[in-house]
Amino acid sequence: MSKVSNTINVNLKDSNVGNITKGIILILINTALWGLAPWIIKQGLINIPAVVFLYFRYLIVTALFVLLYFKDLKKVASVLKNKKLVVSAFLFNFVTLFLYFEGLSRVTALQGGILAGLAPLFVILPMVFTKQETLTLKEIIGISIMILGYVFILVPVSGSSFQFDLLGTSLILLGNVATAIAIIINKKYLKIEQKKAYEFVSYFLALIGFFVLTAILHPHNLNVFLPGNLALLFSFPVIYVAIFASLIAFSLFNSATLYLEASEAISFSYAQPVFTALLAIILGHKQVDVVFVIGLILVTIGIIYNIIGIYNEHKQYNN
Repeated sequence: MSKVSNTINVNLKDSNVGNITKGIILILINTALWGLAPWIIKQGLINIPAVVFLYFRYLIVTALFVLLYFKDLKKVASVLKNKKLVVSAFLFNFVTLFLYFEGLSRVTALQGGILAGLAPLFVILPMVFTKQETLTLKEIIGISIMILGYVFILVPVSGSSFQFDLLGTSLILLGNVATAIAIIINKKYLKIEQKKAYEFVSYFLALIGFFVLTAILHPHNLNVFLPGNLALLFSFPVIYVAIFASLIAFSLFNSATLYLEASEAISFSYAQPVFTALLAIILGHKQVDVVFVIGLILVTIGIIYNIIGIYNEHKQYNN
């Protein structure tokens, strides 16, 4: 499997079917939480400017992270001493999320979900081209099937037009590039014991960045204790993204990597748009036609193919 994260890899020889299944269930819940996020974020952006939304998000995330992981923040100084890690931390949350939210405000939630779901490709492909990593034939087939499925999902139903926003699409793709650069830097320089400290630094830098942008662009939203701002701070979209799609998703991913390799866990990011598409149907934003169903079937086949590959790889190590 291609390794696109610096998270501790599980010992394949100690894994079994039960543990693999636990890991897959945990990572699928993580994937679902982020797959639902584009619709919820879009709803929040109706009433909250993107930079204010992110300022509120990181205010909550940073505060809760300190409360939950205070004892694990002893390595913050070591992270700050490494300029490359500081750049990575700045890219990972502030730059990536700024580009994603601004892009998502210009495209449909379904388009945004699919574009964001392609993020692992921006990590894997440069590493393959530079021969730092390899892709197995099974991985190439599985990824290709899923991408083909997304093409079908995006095809408009008969009689409707395809909406395409170049700026919005470009911003999200640039966000994927920023994420890829951060992960590649982390793979080389971030130590396992620094991970939680690194997360805090990344969250805190994002909080500072969005605080400054809010002060410049929307100064009336800076004081969160004002009644109107307090209501926005605790609105469902902000709470969902701050807690469910950040802290809980973060915990689920790390728990999953106790049973799966980090590269196996992150490969499930390709499945995020499935949950985005299903919610689109439920909300009535996407009509179900033959092409759409074919797309979902293809993506599902790709996911199943990926899961089978994980089981087979672990089985080989156990034999």
